[in-house]
Amino acid sequence: MYLSSMIFGCAAVSWLSILFYNGIVSSSYSEIYMLVATSLWLIANFLWMDEEVTSQTDDFIAPKTSKMMEAAMLWILFYYFVMKPLNYITFDKHGSAHLYEDSELQPRFSSYFKTWREYEHIHMFCWLG
Repeated sequence: MYLSSMIFGCAAVSWLSILFYNGIVSSSYSEIYMLVATSLWLIANFLWMDEEVTSQTDDFIAPKTSKMMEAAMLWILFYYFVMKPLNYITFDKHGSAHLYEDSELQPRFSSYFKTWREYEHIHMFCWLG
């Protein structure tokens, strides 16, 4: 069981490099910004679960990983309460967000969330909460 956890956990963390590459190539700064929070959350969760499986306790790693998750939460809050209202970084139609428009997915609260991708990132915030 541990081996499969390591394989899929490493695959998930490794997939972040592909997502970052895609964000950089498409010059989607909003996607790159949100991937920082995603990376913090996913790596912290992976390290925490790994420690819990290998040593049967999370006393050593839990304080460190919880700080990473708190940083990810603050990163997202900063975007939605500071950067988005000031239009400092906006979700663009040319980055990965346009892929969701082809599927005709409409975000709830469309007056605030302009794309499905932007709305989707709230899901990560709820996981962190």
